[in-house]
Amino acid sequence: MKKRWTTLVFLGLLLAQLVLLSSQVRHPETGSTQLERTALRAIAPPARLFSGLLGVGSSLSENFRSRSRLQSEVQVLEAQLQTLQMEYARLRSLEGQVERLSNALGYKAPFDGQLRLADVVYVDHSSWLQTLFLFLPGRQASESSPVTAPEGLVGRVILSEGPYSKVQLITDRASGIGAMIERTRRQGIARGAGRSGLSLEYVPLQADVQVGDRVLTSGTDGLYPRGVPIGFVVEVGPGTELFHSIRLAPAVDFGMLDQVFVAMGDALPGKAAAITSASP
Repeated sequence: MKKRWTTLVFLGLLLAQLVLLSSQVRHPETGSTQLERTALRAIAPPARLFSGLLGVGSSLSENFRSRSRLQSEVQVLEAQLQTLQMEYARLRSLEGQVERLSNALGYKAPFDGQLRLADVVYVDHSSWLQTLFLFLPGRQASESSPVTAPEGLVGRVILSEGPYSKVQLITDRASGIGAMIERTRRQGIARGAGRSGLSLEYVPLQADVQVGDRVLTSGTDGLYPRGVPIGFVVEVGPGTELFHSIRLAPAVDFGMLDQVFVAMGDALPGKAAAITSASP
């Protein structure tokens, strides 16, 4: 019995070794062994399943984080919307109060014209004379009509021919605008400086001027209505013994203009505009 058991063990070991040797014989085309192919067939499906589960878990985790971020952003936007709605309601209330006071005093704003939408068909940035051309269908713009964009002042019409108008940009070196610093109400003259933007002149050295101050039209030049944004102070320095040297960046990005508004009205009546010397 013992001899028979020994023989069986020996035959089993011999068979196992033969199987092991045969499994190590490499395939003539792929160069892989039978053992490697068997192991691959045994390991690949679980590995693929495990990889898929990891991918699903990672995707779910990323979706959860994205959803959390979106919920946070929605909460912030809802809070901002609520603030803006309250501010809008406050401004509407103030507007109503101003209108009632104006009616009681018989006051009427100097400019009461209409805004007409016009298409920008050409912009000249290359020369020192910075201009653009507009197409205003249905009506011819009058000369010196202010031209604005939602961000602020663009310039004024200097020539009209049918539906087409030539506009002098506020950065043109021949341009001059009655201006004031919004924060302090200090007035001066904003002049075009070409590609450098604009300069704000005749602001005394003792006046408080800071980088970032917004500059608006003052309405004192007989051309532009009051309160239209011109630009922002980007540099303040001592210019002369009396006045600051102030550089402005325009409020409007002229390179992005495709449509503008033309004010179809005069800031001053015709006879008054004819005798004023404030026009640039």
